[in-house]
Amino acid sequence: MAISFLGLEYTRVNLDLRKREMAEIQQWLSFSVNEMFNGPAMARAMVIFNRDFDAKRARAFTDTTLDHLEFPLQDHDRLALDRFTPADIACYPYVALIHEDHVSLDAFPSIRASIARVEALPGYVSMPGLPFPG
Repeated sequence: MAISFLGLEYTRVNLDLRKREMAEIQQWLSFSVNEMFNGPAMARAMVIFNRDFDAKRARAFTDTTLDHLEFPLQDHDRLALDRFTPADIACYPYVALIHEDHVSLDAFPSIRASIARVEALPGYVSMPGLPFPG
């Protein structure tokens, strides 16, 4: 819920969003803490932090996660509501840091374009490993 509050606070999203719109955002927030965490984040942790996880499972989750993320971005610039929302914030670092796990995004042009759009936002603040090198 903290990401919801922060995202709403700092992206100036209207708090009077309809329930359907909030549900669409929440769907992607849930995606970020399940699929993105269990795939790209776990795979990255194995490489960067030498964590002992099930590599085969993390790689499979990563592949499925990237496919699931690429599909809607082929037709939309944003994950939810065709505008910048907390959904974009929640998913961005997991996928933008995927290069640290030696995973290529060459087959995912829509994801790469989405990363570039986030990094082009006014006031964008980087962190170690970012911006995305591709």
